[in-house]
Amino acid sequence: MSLGLAVLIVVFIALLALDTPIAFVIGIATVISAWSLGQGDVLAWTASEMGSGLDKFALLAIPFFILAGDLMGFGGLARRLIDFAAVFLGRFPGG
Repeated sequence: MSLGLAVLIVVFIALLALDTPIAFVIGIATVISAWSLGQGDVLAWTASEMGSGLDKFALLAIPFFILAGDLMGFGGLARRLIDFAAVFLGRFPGG
């Protein structure tokens, strides 16, 4: 087990034992283990890693899915889709 992993596990368990909120536990344990590995500027490295994690298309799908649902509900398309499905599947159990 490497030093960084050992520090990460020890700090993580210690903070959990102190009843620290899990979001803070993950962040503090990550910063301390990166610091123990000798990362240059730990705060800049952490901010960079957090920023690169936000470039995921899955995170963009969430608000667009909500927007699509609102538009379908407002325009009446959702009701028409449900009626269309009921024509084909309404007579089957669970349909």
